[in-house]
Amino acid sequence: MPMKTTEFNPKYLMVAEDIKNKIGTLYTIGQLLPAEPELEKMYMCSRATIRGAISYLASLGYVTKSRGIGTTVKMPSMMHDNSKPISFTDEMAAYGKQHSTSIKDFTVIKDARIASELEMGREGLILRIARLRHIEKKPALYETSYLPYERFKGITEESIKKHGLYHMIAQCTGEYSIFVEEVYHPVLTGKRESEMLGLEPGTPIIKIVRQATNGGMAMEYTEAFAHPVNYQVTLSMKRG
Repeated sequence: MPMKTTEFNPKYLMVAEDIKNKIGTLYTIGQLLPAEPELEKMYMCSRATIRGAISYLASLGYVTKSRGIGTTVKMPSMMHDNSKPISFTDEMAAYGKQHSTSIKDFTVIKDARIASELEMGREGLILRIARLRHIEKKPALYETSYLPYERFKGITEESIKKHGLYHMIAQCTGEYSIFVEEVYHPVLTGKRESEMLGLEPGTPIIKIVRQATNGGMAMEYTEAFAHPVNYQVTLSMKRG
């Protein structure tokens, strides 16, 4: 089953999408997926591509990997597991929510503070991407992401609109595993986020600061502001 890879459709995503579409028909909940060597033959691709596809499906909650057992198909939870980074689009799709994203800024800048967060030189070029997220046609999240420009200059505004930021980060780096850490701060809105979210300046909201790394190397730094009504963050914890 050869698949044609395009610039914005890396093969691991195409393999993952094909496997996901077969869950519930060819692959049932609780069933083991074929072993990696068999999947390599089925999709006529490398072991790295298969592992990337499986890792991506695991991040979305469609499969779980167990050493010595294999990869088991599961039903993705409707509650976001905060231990697994997931894109806004995938999260809203899992909840069955109508959503949209508009890009408000796509600029190459220099900023000493952001450069420090990205662990790069003060004069280094930074790609700044500001996006406004809507849920059920209501403004829900205003976020500005920063990436080292030299590493991600292959990312375009059009590619983000079509495929999302994390997909394009994987496309540029070939890295499918990303560690994301988020810190939540109570703040009062400033002028820009108030305008974007339709709030009065000084409204109490939650600011989300996100740092994405791979192998200890900074890949993305994001500052996001969540609407106090239209965007809900759920943290689930279990003891024992």
